[in-house]
Amino acid sequence: MTAYQALINTARLQKGEKVLIHSAAGSTGQVAIWIAKLIGAEIFATVGVDDKKQLLINKFGIAADHIFYSRDTSFAKGVMRVIGSVGVDVVLNSLSGEMMQATWDCIAPYGRFIEIGKMDIGANAALPMGRFAKNVSFCALDLLHISQTNLGLTRQLIQSVMSLIAEGHAASPAPLHVYPLKDVEKAFRYMQSGKNTGRIIIDIDRQEVVPRLIRKKSTWRFDPQGSYVVVGGFGGLGRVILLWMVDKGAKYLIVPSRSGASSQAALDVISKVQRKGGQVVAPRCNVGSATELAALLQDCSNDIEMPPIKGCINSALDLQDAIFEGMTHTQWERSMRSKVDSSWNLHQQLPQDMDFLILLSSLAGIYGSPAQSNYAGGCTFQDALARYRTAICVGKTSVSLDLGWMRDAGIVAEREEYRRNRTNARDMNPVDAADLIAVLEVYCDPNLVIAGQKSQLLVVMTALIGRLARALGVAAEDIDERRPLSDYGVDSLMAVELRNWVRRDFSATVAVFEIVGSGASIAAIGALVVEKTEDIRAV
Repeated sequence: MTAYQALINTARLQKGEKVLIHSAAGSTGQVAIWIAKLIGAEIFATVGVDDKKQLLINKFGIAADHIFYSRDTSFAKGVMRVIGSVGVDVVLNSLSGEMMQATWDCIAPYGRFIEIGKMDIGANAALPMGRFAKNVSFCALDLLHISQTNLGLTRQLIQSVMSLIAEGHAASPAPLHVYPLKDVEKAFRYMQSGKNTGRIIIDIDRQEVVPRLIRKKSTWRFDPQGSYVVVGGFGGLGRVILLWMVDKGAKYLIVPSRSGASSQAALDVISKVQRKGGQVVAPRCNVGSATELAALLQDCSNDIEMPPIKGCINSALDLQDAIFEGMTHTQWERSMRSKVDSSWNLHQQLPQDMDFLILLSSLAGIYGSPAQSNYAGGCTFQDALARYRTAICVGKTSVSLDLGWMRDAGIVAEREEYRRNRTNARDMNPVDAADLIAVLEVYCDPNLVIAGQKSQLLVVMTALIGRLARALGVAAEDIDERRPLSDYGVDSLMAVELRNWVRRDFSATVAVFEIVGSGASIAAIGALVVEKTEDIRAV
């Protein structure tokens, strides 16, 4: 369909015209050759290796002096040498960078240049304008966009191509490389090898057993000889956290709150924790007061003789919703200070060698939330505090979790007016308690260390080089981080794979052009990934 739309509908290729088809041994290239032969055009083609050249000679009868190599720009001189200085009438291009520029120089007056590649378009590359003085056309073709936006044209293309096949004017690209679903990675590796010809097919058999990579289940446990502080632990979300912690091995839980264990919900969760073998200390303490917190920590250390504090989760909040113009100073202070003062005091007074300090913040601190400017300000402070602690290397793990609204636990789940407002809003997605616990499973792990930038770069570079080594079938030691990826044959397809891997494993968005189009070294790409990851944390 791509070849038909390009040569018939867009370029309107005519009998006797000269057409240059890049990557001609591939599936699109072979179909383009069939169409060009049917029209009666003179065909020029490029390939990457000798085997592909021989395929075009044997299958399509293309003259050897009409086939060139596209590994460098020498093909352009070869084409012009054969046809003279006029150039070709139509180009079907999938090359990028200097190869695309060299192809552009081959276009004849009134020529049509059809771009089916994505690399230069994605990189917003420049195109020399001088050629347009000779009435040439440059058209980009994206079949996916057509199929999504123009169903009539899509239907017409399918019917036209099927008619060509039915009438025997075109055949399936050859050879067909068939891989079972379990070998899908081998299929992609073959495509990336630069030696692929014809069509690659994945054969899906419902009875086939496909290997599945399962993430190893977390096996770490809280230290039974340590104490853990959960501020706001008697709230709806805090109660879920307390039960999870004791199930995960915690024995000693300190749950400070302004009112103590005065509600039935608080008494119930304490009873459940005790039945599971845990111990809860629930003193009346305003953690937003440095004096009260200091006294509590002194009591826990001396009078109650609790074990050393190993970690803390701050889930405190005091919602005082009001439109900013009508918000009182008291409302501003209560909501803001429930986040700011409690977090700062915990930072100042808790042991600096704790396994974790986790601040439960909100997306409201990023996007804002109607009638909650005070709450949003407090959340923003928590985000900044976590970054600050990481920068000065206090504790093993310091993180602020910007949550959406909690669907099945907490104030939204318990109060109808909040639930109604959140359900009607479109500013953030709901989060289930199970999702939060899954995140806490990661950040409460005592073996996790939030690394500084140098350590982050080492982690990224080790993973990046290992990924490249596996993809290229070479030893990691043979990859020089000072060289660009293009030196190792990384093409746009593998660059897309690397981009997706970086997005999945490092939550960083890197453009394909930044990976292969900029000529940057592997080390520079690693540093870019770290930088992009830092940008996300800074949001």
